[in-house]
Amino acid sequence: AYAVSPMPLVVDLDGTLIHTDLLHESALELLKVKPWLLFLLPFWLFNGKTTLKSKLASAIDFPVTSLPFNSELIAYIDQQRNLRRKIILCTASHKILAKSVSDHLGIFDEV
Repeated sequence: AYAVSPMPLVVDLDGTLIHTDLLHESALELLKVKPWLLFLLPFWLFNGKTTLKSKLASAIDFPVTSLPFNSELIAYIDQQRNLRRKIILCTASHKILAKSVSDHLGIFDEV
C-alpha cells in the first residue's frame, strides 16, 4: 500500500488548473455582457490590480463552466482526493471567482 502524504496539494488556478487567466477572461466577459463599462477599466487599474480584479468580479456573473480546464490535472487531483489528501486552490484571482471555480468543480477542500 502507498503512504498517504500529509502534505496538502496546493493547486494554482491561472495557467495551471485552467489554460488561461481569470483576469483576461473577466475582462472579455465584461466586454461581452457590459461593454459600456469598458471605459472604466483604466480607472480601476489606476487604483491597482486588486481593485481591477474586484471591480470586474463584482460587475459580471462569470460563466465558470466555459473555462478551459486542465483535465489531466483534474484527474490527478481526483486521484489525490481518493488518497484523502487535502486539496487547496491557490490564486491571486478575486475570491468571488475562485470560489465559483471551486464550487463548480467540487474537488477542493479550501480556497
